[in-house]
Amino acid sequence: MISNIIINRKIITFLTFSLFVPVVQAQSNNIYVDLGGTIRPVTHAASGALYGVTETLPMDINGLVAPLKPRMYTQPARSGSGFQQPIGAAIPVSQRLANTTAEVTIRLADILPGWPYRWSGWSNWSSQVRSVIADKRNSGRNNYYGYEIWNEPYGTWNSSNGNFNSTLWKPTYDLIRAQDPGARIIGPSTAWYHRSFIESLLRYCIPNNCLPDVIGWHELGGADYITANINDYRALERSLGISPRAISINEYSHGTHEYEGAPGISVPFIAKFERNQVESASISWWFTNLPGRLGSLLTPNNQRGGGWWLYKWYGDMTGNMVKVTPPNQNGHGLDAFASLDTGVGNASIVLGGDFTGTANVVISNVPASFGSTVNVIVEYVAWSDKDSPVNGPVTAAQSTFNVVNGSLSVPVTMFNSFYGYRVYISGKGGQPAGDALDVELEGLNGQGSFSPFIVRSDSAASGGQYISWPNNANQVLASPSDNATGLVSIPFALSESANVSFSIRVNMANADDDSFYYKLDSGAWTTHNNSVTNGWSTLTPTTFNNLSAGNHTLLLLRREDGAGLDKVTLTASAGDITSRSGASSSSSRLSSSSSSNRSMSSITSSNRSSSSVSSGNGVSCSVGEVSSWGSGFTGSFTVRNDGSSAVNGWSVGLRFAGVISVVNSWNATISGSGSSYTATNASYNANIGPGQNVSFGFQGSGTPGSISCD
Repeated sequence: MISNIIINRKIITFLTFSLFVPVVQAQSNNIYVDLGGTIRPVTHAASGALYGVTETLPMDINGLVAPLKPRMYTQPARSGSGFQQPIGAAIPVSQRLANTTAEVTIRLADILPGWPYRWSGWSNWSSQVRSVIADKRNSGRNNYYGYEIWNEPYGTWNSSNGNFNSTLWKPTYDLIRAQDPGARIIGPSTAWYHRSFIESLLRYCIPNNCLPDVIGWHELGGADYITANINDYRALERSLGISPRAISINEYSHGTHEYEGAPGISVPFIAKFERNQVESASISWWFTNLPGRLGSLLTPNNQRGGGWWLYKWYGDMTGNMVKVTPPNQNGHGLDAFASLDTGVGNASIVLGGDFTGTANVVISNVPASFGSTVNVIVEYVAWSDKDSPVNGPVTAAQSTFNVVNGSLSVPVTMFNSFYGYRVYISGKGGQPAGDALDVELEGLNGQGSFSPFIVRSDSAASGGQYISWPNNANQVLASPSDNATGLVSIPFALSESANVSFSIRVNMANADDDSFYYKLDSGAWTTHNNSVTNGWSTLTPTTFNNLSAGNHTLLLLRREDGAGLDKVTLTASAGDITSRSGASSSSSRLSSSSSSNRSMSSITSSNRSSSSVSSGNGVSCSVGEVSSWGSGFTGSFTVRNDGSSAVNGWSVGLRFAGVISVVNSWNATISGSGSSYTATNASYNANIGPGQNVSFGFQGSGTPGSISCD
């Protein structure tokens, strides 16, 4: 997909809306997750991108690509002068991706220049295809998904070239079979689900023995008709007596191209691809001056955007994908996809879509091995536009939930339709998950490899101190090594198998001071780069999945001088995590409280001045999670009825040390100014039963300082 085909896209959009009646979204806000309804093993099918990787970008494959566990990238067969694309040739890209999960689709049509492709006859075409096949086989790598014979033939194959089926498809198919017998062949890769074109090709291929191994088409107008299109295609296969083919949606995007990679926009696509068992899918590439961005998951400077973190949640999924029933199987509204891994005892549910309000995530068939209570963490990842970096997900709430008859229900406040949201459930025999190990890095200054790190003082740092490689003419340690200096070691032990989340508090003021290296045990070094912060901020570079019980070691290594590193937090999904020798640390169970299945108390925040204060109108108020990013922040609050009778209507006061302004709010009406505000119930949460609670929150601008509510 290149810039000069946007006219074709407009035609396609017109055709789509002339053929289909627009979907009317259902108003239900329930998402049903059946943990017993296995769909298939986790494959991260939708994590690819069109021309998402080039010969040089992203520069950090280990840090930016590998964590997403990508399934497939669609790349041009050749690139450079005289070819369709100037960058991203499939064979060198496959070399860059060799140590990741990704495979590469070789788009043969991009051998030719021009748009539509300039066909110059079979002799030139077949010679170039033979050359590509030879180079692919000589590479010695097996991370190739297959050969895509042509791209968008309805608009790019000129009838004056001859009949598409007999002039191009069949001879090229036979050539590939002869030269690379085991390779998969993909097509016809129509620009939309062009039913009649696909049917015509299949009817030709049945007697001519040239059926594609993988059926491909594009979904470029949104997620509205994905389910209907796949169902129609499967019915077509049955009517023709064809065995089911793998499906590759080798380009997908919202109709508004600027939404490419947005978390909330991406969720309905991924959900429908997983629900309908699409084998692979690639995010589109509308912004042709910015290749190598993984489908706008990265900013123009290759920093992580909000979409990257959404796909990182997807990449962190292990075990099996499970059944999710949204309010509407078609459309772009509220939707979700989910996984279950009974081996490590967790379930992950990712929500998004064109929806704001409270989504009720109704979860059934919770494995008995999870126990009678489970730990539930609700997170969100923000997104403002495709070019803005995002530091990472924000934890909105955490609590222990009772499992009743194998079920529970988790309310999720979705206050922005571009954001992504995750419900992460863990449990082992009723033991609440979430044991955390905090390590103050300045306490490691006695380790032999500590220098040239030094300890610095800052009242805003955790414990008042942090470590840094002194800033001196923008030094960079180009290559990580176990034997390098400026390295600290954090040894820890797990009481049982668990996922371990790695978070670090940093102050990285500019692009020359914003990176470090890390590795776990004997694994590869990973570069964490492009994470400029406005003051001190907590990043979560990764989650180490499926760590065995016993001893492990996390290593941190300097990369750029001037980066301030403060405190590391390692959080286990189950069991206990404890420090071994060599680390100055503390270990404690993250606070959680007993909760009914329809309420959730927020986690403790450093901005919190009081845990529970009576408001004087029959309820008490507590401050939950507060996340700041310099010029703005979000805050969450819980209002609880401590009395013996129901409360019908409530209001609480909010007090801030600093002067702030309210940008938007959810589950309450916020009024006031400066440093004093009042939150009043919404119409749907005015009534609070005895012992029950409701939550609300808002986004603000300014620096709040300490916060209290009463």
